[in-house]
Amino acid sequence: FVSIIDLTVRSLDQRTELIARESYGVMPLRPNVDAPFMTTEEGFTQFAQLGMRPKHWKEARAIFLFTVQNISPYLEENDIDVLAIGVDSCAYRFWTYRVMKPALLAIEEMDGIFDSEENKNIIAKSFEPLA
Repeated sequence: FVSIIDLTVRSLDQRTELIARESYGVMPLRPNVDAPFMTTEEGFTQFAQLGMRPKHWKEARAIFLFTVQNISPYLEENDIDVLAIGVDSCAYRFWTYRVMKPALLAIEEMDGIFDSEENKNIIAKSFEPLA
């Protein structure tokens, strides 16, 4: 889950890839080719396939904001003030527009698969032998 947030943050500005000191990468236990997803689109699609719904993304946003506001040891006083703004804070807007919006679009696309007449017919035919 953290991977999708990391990819989303890094997509805001590619210069964030130029890390001067505290760098980290993909866990060496898994090569990149074996990673569950390599792009944010693939990640959001995978979460939609796993059953994440809008209520889950809203809860994840609340947890993300709580964590950033209360647990980060690097926050300065002005950062705390900005986060206290709530729905108008940059962290809330980041989550809503850069994480939730594409996640909800992936859910909508996934739901659309089952609404397609062609797919309904394919599913019905696959169950015919069981009847």
